[in-house]
Amino acid sequence: MKGISEIIAVVLVIAIAIALVSIAYTWGLPLIEKRKGETIAGRVHTYFNPSNAASLQRKITEVSGVSGTNIFSLDADGIWTINATENSIQFMFFSKTTKVAPLDDWIPAFGYTTACRPENGTIGIDMPYITCARAKSLGNGYEISYKVWFRALLEPHSTKGQMIKLVPEGPSSSTGKYVRISRGSVQQAGDLTLIEVKINLG
Repeated sequence: MKGISEIIAVVLVIAIAIALVSIAYTWGLPLIEKRKGETIAGRVHTYFNPSNAASLQRKITEVSGVSGTNIFSLDADGIWTINATENSIQFMFFSKTTKVAPLDDWIPAFGYTTACRPENGTIGIDMPYITCARAKSLGNGYEISYKVWFRALLEPHSTKGQMIKLVPEGPSSSTGKYVRISRGSVQQAGDLTLIEVKINLG
């Protein structure tokens, strides 16, 4: 009788252990994945925030003012796209959570602009870029994109001004985690001074 009780006790312990592992897998794994998604989404959001000195926009702007090269790195899996016609650069990734309202359309990401189109700005007042984001529902998560347009900055009450011109070096799309930024030539296009910044999607 005592032997049977011990067997029953062992079976119960094993059954409880299996049940606990099953519960942890069912509830714990999705929670871990959600926390991981929040971390990645937050990190990407920070690296596109112009108030961050290490943001992509700030690095491109800094390189445009001096000769040399800089590297922007982003520890997240996604797709980089540069559009020379739009004068824009975009990063798209998938996450189970989002810091961007899921409206399926571009929205200003950081409050310093009300438009998501590259309208001209004013030197000394506006930033040389516009940053917007969007989040599209996709399966059990979101396809999140951040896009930066570089625009012309004009002198007050004048058509004279300057613009950072993105010039792709290499592929226009990449899954790499590094963006190599280097200063190019300075050209004149009418009243507009174009400062070329070469972008290599590594």
